[in-house]
Amino acid sequence: MSLDDYYSEVTTRPGEVLRKYALLEYATLNWHLHVQNSKRLKTEEMVMNRLRDTWESEGQL
Repeated sequence: MSLDDYYSEVTTRPGEVLRKYALLEYATLNWHLHVQNSKRLKTEEMVMNRLRDTWESEGQL
C-alpha cells in the first residue's frame, strides 16, 4: 500500500481501513520491534562472518 493510497482511503473511509487491511494496526504498533530485531540479526551476522574470516585466514577452519 502506498502512502497516497493510504491517505486517500483514510480521509474518505477511515472506519474501513482497519477492516480492509487486517495487519495494518499490527504493523503500525510493532514496526519498531522488527527494525530492532533486524539490526540485531545483522550485527550477529557481521560478527560471525568476521570470526569465520579470521579462522579461515589462520587455517583453523
